[in-house]
Amino acid sequence: RVRKQQKVPGVPIGRPDIKEMNENMASNQCLAFMIKQVKNLFRQTEDVLAAEIGYSASDLADEGDYYADFHAYVDRTVLQTVREEQRISQNKGGWQNVPSSPGSDLSCKKIHDGNPLRLWRCQVEVSGATEEQLMERILHERHVWDDDLLQWKVLQRPDERTQLFQISRAEMSPHPTRDYCVLRSWRRNVNPRGASVIVETSTSNQSLLGDVRGVILTSRYVIEPTDDPLTCQLTHICRVDSKGRNPEWYNKAYGHIVVQQLLRIRDSL
Repeated sequence: RVRKQQKVPGVPIGRPDIKEMNENMASNQCLAFMIKQVKNLFRQTEDVLAAEIGYSASDLADEGDYYADFHAYVDRTVLQTVREEQRISQNKGGWQNVPSSPGSDLSCKKIHDGNPLRLWRCQVEVSGATEEQLMERILHERHVWDDDLLQWKVLQRPDERTQLFQISRAEMSPHPTRDYCVLRSWRRNVNPRGASVIVETSTSNQSLLGDVRGVILTSRYVIEPTDDPLTCQLTHICRVDSKGRNPEWYNKAYGHIVVQQLLRIRDSL
C-alpha cells in the first residue's frame, strides 16, 4: 500500500523542510572540513606510534644492548624464514594461493594475533642478475625501482650488515604521503643453496619525512640462487599497515602492489 506524503503547512510537497536542509548543510560542512584537513586526520601521536611499533627513542638509550637484541631477533627471523620456505616447498604452511600477474606467484595467510591484516608472500624469478646484484638493488638502489619514492636516506650504520633508514613515498590523491622509518639487517649463505635474507622492521625514533608514518610489521626479502648462476628466485614476505585504509582494501589490494614492486625490481636489472 502506497502511503501518501503528509503535507507540512507552509512547505510545498517534494521540497525538503528546514530540518532536512540543516542536516544536509551540516553533513556537507563536515565533509568539506575532512577533505580540507585530510593530512591531519591521519596523524597519530608519538606515544601511539611507539605502542604500535614496539620501538621508541628511549629504546636507543643503550645502543649496544638495543642492537644486540635486534641482531638476536634477526637471527631468529632468518631461521624461521628458512624453515617456512622449506615447508612451502612441501606444500605446507597454510598459505592460500591468489591469482596474480604473469611471471609471479602470490599467496597469503591469516595470522591469528588479533591484527586483521594478512601476511603476503610474493615471488618472481629474476634472470640476468646474481644474488649480490639483487642485494645491492634492494638495499641501496631503491630509486631505480620504486616509482613512488620521494625521499630516502640512511640514518645510521651500526655495523656492516645493519642500517637504520627512512623513506617517504607518494600516495594516490587525496591520501597523504607515507613515511617509514626502518631498521634492517641481512644475512648471507643461510641455506645450502647460498640464499640471502633481508629482515626489516619499523622503528619510531626519527621525525617524519612524509605526512603519515606507516608501520612495517613484517618484511623479509629472500634471494635464492638457482642452478643458473645468473638467475635467482626473489621472494618478499610482508605485512605492512600503511595507515588510512581498511583491512578489506589491504587484504584485496596490497599483495598485488607488492607483486608490482618485485616485477619492477626484476625489470630494472
